[in-house]
Amino acid sequence: MFRKITLFPEFKLNDS
Repeated sequence: MFRKITLFPEFKLNDS
């Protein structure tokens, strides 16, 4: 799952 966040930094904000 972390790999996807790395590819999509934008998703990181959503995941937060």
